[in-house]
Amino acid sequence: MRSFGSVLAVFFAVLVISTASSAVVADDTEDYEYLQGYVYSVIKGNDTSLGGAKITATDADGNIYRTVTNDRGEFIVSCPRGEYAVTVVCGGFDNVEATYNTGQDYKVQMSLRDTTVIWGLDIPHVLEIIGLIIVFGLLVLGAVMIRFLRKSSKIKLINDADDPMAGLEDLEELEEEYDGEEYVYDDEIKES
Repeated sequence: MRSFGSVLAVFFAVLVISTASSAVVADDTEDYEYLQGYVYSVIKGNDTSLGGAKITATDADGNIYRTVTNDRGEFIVSCPRGEYAVTVVCGGFDNVEATYNTGQDYKVQMSLRDTTVIWGLDIPHVLEIIGLIIVFGLLVLGAVMIRFLRKSSKIKLINDADDPMAGLEDLEELEEEYDGEEYVYDDEIKES
């Protein structure tokens, strides 16, 4: 059996080692603070929180800390005490870049990205208008072509379904008028 003194010595050794290691851990985390805030935008006159915005904090040594805002637009980054270059990115909004210190709450306001191309419209609406102009132009072109083809065609269609004998007089007039030009006489309607 071991002596009480050796057991006591081991106990104190373990106590000293565990106290020293916890002191080292406490020293490392003692320098940590929070970089925290709220990301929002003013939409239709109301403050609207922006969930899913990406927060990137970079310290002077180039160490990078990242997080994403929750549904209420809030973010918290656990990082060493100090000053950080912070970039906030959210789809449809202009990026925000600023310098923040840990230990304070920040409100980050983001502005809607200007996607105006022409006439105060964005790209999808401009493409929609161009598409409508093209469709309207094709309809007009088709109508002009049909009108032009009807006027320039020397082919005539005679429909004498109501009076089969009335078409013969028209046919004789057409033969004289075109004198050898092609013409069409619709016999199918006459036979039915």
